[in-house]
Amino acid sequence: MIVSKLYQNPIYKKKGVKIIWFVLLAILAITPYIYAILFSPVSLDGSYYLSMVERIRDGLVPYSDFMMGYTPVLFYITAFVKNVFSIGINYGFDLGFHFCFQVIVSFLLYKIALLLLLRKDYSYYVSIFYLLISFWITQYEFILEIPSLMWGLFAIYLAIRYQDKIIIFILVGCIASISFLTKQFGFGYFFLIIYLILFNQNRWKQLILFVIGYSIPLILISNSLPEITNVFLGNGYGTQLIDKSGGINIVDVLKRIGEACFYIIYRVPVLLVALGLIHFIPPKQKKYAVLLLIGMAGFLLQFVFAMFIHYTLYIIPFASLYIFLVLNNIQKNKIIFATYVFALLVVFVFSVEKNYNRVLSSNHEQRNNQLMLAERIKQNIEPGKSIYIADVRLVDLYYPLNVKPTNMGYTFGLALTEKIHYKQLHEADYILIYEIPDKQNFDYLNSGRVVNYLNKILDKTVIEKNVYFDKDLNKYREQRIILYRNRHKV
Repeated sequence: MIVSKLYQNPIYKKKGVKIIWFVLLAILAITPYIYAILFSPVSLDGSYYLSMVERIRDGLVPYSDFMMGYTPVLFYITAFVKNVFSIGINYGFDLGFHFCFQVIVSFLLYKIALLLLLRKDYSYYVSIFYLLISFWITQYEFILEIPSLMWGLFAIYLAIRYQDKIIIFILVGCIASISFLTKQFGFGYFFLIIYLILFNQNRWKQLILFVIGYSIPLILISNSLPEITNVFLGNGYGTQLIDKSGGINIVDVLKRIGEACFYIIYRVPVLLVALGLIHFIPPKQKKYAVLLLIGMAGFLLQFVFAMFIHYTLYIIPFASLYIFLVLNNIQKNKIIFATYVFALLVVFVFSVEKNYNRVLSSNHEQRNNQLMLAERIKQNIEPGKSIYIADVRLVDLYYPLNVKPTNMGYTFGLALTEKIHYKQLHEADYILIYEIPDKQNFDYLNSGRVVNYLNKILDKTVIEKNVYFDKDLNKYREQRIILYRNRHKV
C-alpha cells in the first residue's frame, strides 16, 4: 500500500521520467563507442601509438632505443595496464581502455559545468553533447588528445573548485603538466590555469606553487629520459609550414585556422549563435566565458602545424561548456531561448544520425581483414628482420604486424621527407608497398631514385590483389600489395 502511494506521487513520477530520459541519453551517446570498440579497424595514428607501447613492453627506452615524436605518459600507462592484464595485440582492448579516458572526460565536464551553471540537468547535457559531437567529428580511435584532455580538465576543475585554497595548486600544476606529458598540445592548459589564478585573492602564492607543481613531472621525466628534451623543443614538427626563405608561411597558417573554424561551425552551428549572445552572460560569469573562449581560440593554434580533424577534440569541451553557459542565461527571453534550443536540438539530432550512420555503414570485417593481412605478411618475414611500410595506406598494419621497424622508426605522413623515405627503403630488410603509388597523398616521396631503387629489387611477393576504379583513366585497375625482400640486407 505504501509503495503504491509512493508511485502515485507526481514528484516521484517526474524524477522517474528524468532518470529514464538521462539513461536513454547515455545509451544513445555511448552505443556508437561500444560499436567502435568491437568493430573499428586499426587506424594509422592508433597503429603508430600502440606500436610505441609494444616497444616499451619489449623493454626498449623511447627517444634512445627507438624514435618517438610525442611525450610518453599515455604510452607507459597503456604498457603498464596491458602487462597487468597480459594483453597482446588486441585493438578491442586498447579502444576499451581508451574509452575509460573518454568517460572520465565527460564526467569532468559534468563537474565543471555544475560549478559554472549550478544545474544538474544542463551539466549532464554538456557531457552528453561532448560525447556526441566528439564521435561525429572524427572516427573513434586510440589517440593522445582525449587522455590529454582528461588531465587538463581535471586541473581546471580543481582550480575552479578550490580557488580559495593555496597548497592544492601544487597538485593542480602536476596534473596540468601531465596533460602536456600526454601530448605536447596539452601545454595550453598551463596558460588557462594561470588565467584562472589571476582572479584569485591568493593569486601570487598560488601561481608560484602552480609553477613548482608543473615543473615536478617535467624534471622527473627529463631525468628518466634525457633525450626527451628534443621533443619538448618540437623535434622539427611542423616545419612543413616554413617556406624556402626560412620564414613562416602565414598564408598557409591562416588558411588552416580558417578551415578549422569553418569545420567546427559546420559541425556545431549553434556555437556561432552562442558567440553572438555573449552579452547575456552576467558579469560574475564573464571570467568563465572568457576562459572558454580562450580555450577554443588557443587550441585553434594546433592547426598551425597541420590540418588534422582530430585536433578539434581539444576544442569541443570548451565549446560544449560555452554553449550551455549561454543557454543558462537566456531563459528570460522566450523567443531567443526557443530559437537557441531549436538550433541546439538540430545539432543534437544530426550528430545522433551521423554517429549511427557511421557505425552501421562501416565494414564490420575490416579489422579482421587487417589482422589476416598482417598474418600473411608475417609468414613471409624472417624472424628478427625489420620492415619498412613505405605507403601511408598500409601504415595501420604496423601494430597488428608487431615486427621491428627499420632503424626503429615509425615515421610516416607529414613528418616523412623524401630523404628519410629513401634511407628507410635502402636500409630495410623488407619493404611493404602498394604497386600503384598514391597520387593524392605524399606523392613527393615517389622520386625518381625511389622508383629506380624499388625496380631493382626482384625478390618480391604479392600479398594481396585489389581491383579499383581509376577515375582519371575511366577504367578498372588491379592494385597489388607487395612485400619486397631487400636481398642486400636479408
